[in-house]
Amino acid sequence: MKKISALVFTAENYLVTAEKAALAALLFAMIGGSFLQVVLRLGFSKGILWMDPLLRYCTLWAGFIGAALAARESKHFSLDLAAKIFKGKSSKIAACAGYAVSAVLAGFLCQAALKFVAMERQSGSELFSIGSFGVPAAWCEAILPIGFALVILHSALNIWRVCSGADA
Repeated sequence: MKKISALVFTAENYLVTAEKAALAALLFAMIGGSFLQVVLRLGFSKGILWMDPLLRYCTLWAGFIGAALAARESKHFSLDLAAKIFKGKSSKIAACAGYAVSAVLAGFLCQAALKFVAMERQSGSELFSIGSFGVPAAWCEAILPIGFALVILHSALNIWRVCSGADA
């Protein structure tokens, strides 16, 4: 069992590293894109038409990746509060209950997000165009079910980590 735990938690550590890299890349792109828009608007009275909607969706992606990382690090409000209120064994029970509630709620939201993205894909709606290429809404909104799935995964692994006493 310890080998399986070590393997699973090692894989999760790789996932967390990828999430952090994606978040850093998104933040870098958002800062660069915003700066470019400001320079173009103030300096040349022009801007890139599709940059603002792209930056809005980058913000959405960054928020969901950040939520997944918060779930992994037990930094959600309720989980952080429970750790401060309860001590000893009741702290462990409260943490496991918090992770379970987080996973269940994220499961419901993930299911709804999957339906939403499927409807967007079926409708074929585009959010914006970059030249002659139309960016489908479903591509940008795909972070909704992905983000909730990551929260479920991290919450479930936190339950395993805390409640079973497995070492990460």
